[in-house]
Amino acid sequence: MSQEQAQPAIRTANVSVVDYATLAQGGDCGALIEAAFGPDGLGILAVANVPDIEVRRARCLPLAFKVATLSDEVKQKYELGSAYYSFGWSHGKESLQGKPDFSKGSYYNNPRTNRPTEDEHLMTTFPTMYHPNIWPTDEVPDLEPAFMSLGQLIIDTGLLVAKQCDAYVEAGLYIKTRRGDIVKAVIPTGHLVFQIGESSQILTGGILQATPHAVRGPQVTGVNRETLAVFMSVEH
Repeated sequence: MSQEQAQPAIRTANVSVVDYATLAQGGDCGALIEAAFGPDGLGILAVANVPDIEVRRARCLPLAFKVATLSDEVKQKYELGSAYYSFGWSHGKESLQGKPDFSKGSYYNNPRTNRPTEDEHLMTTFPTMYHPNIWPTDEVPDLEPAFMSLGQLIIDTGLLVAKQCDAYVEAGLYIKTRRGDIVKAVIPTGHLVFQIGESSQILTGGILQATPHAVRGPQVTGVNRETLAVFMSVEH
């Protein structure tokens, strides 16, 4: 009779927290930035007291379930293979470890503007960046205003975080190997969470570091998770 191997215990770790007002006033948050994104940080910074965040979340995120439970025939109308599914509905189009990822459904759009350019050449040549947004207006009319409202708030807050990170772009090289421990981040309720990517790690010479991460599902059925992830990058 075989015995199941015991799963290693996962320890918890509190994330660094900064108040929105401190960011908005341009205060020096260097210590918090280093604690969050430095070589020994978790790679996560939580922003507390973001204005109107709870209202906008409550308006937007439940609509994800409405979109996901539309019929396959309807959802196919909002797929955009020509843009590599970077806009509209995507399910099983992305790969995870070389296999189609059917564990999540995504609805992608630009939260900053519905139509980033009028240049047809740019839209055709770089559809993943410049294609106009696609909305299921007939089926879920509330999605567009709710998505854009929450997305813009996340961008505005993220820019305040990025401004704090700018102070490290010209710094010298300082690299310290991380221990590689796996921890569960304890994120306070009602906070916005920001991570940095590889470009920030390169630009800061390794002082601020990107962190590999994954979402682990619950061990029960009947539970779903809705999030709005906003990816911010430099202008092209």
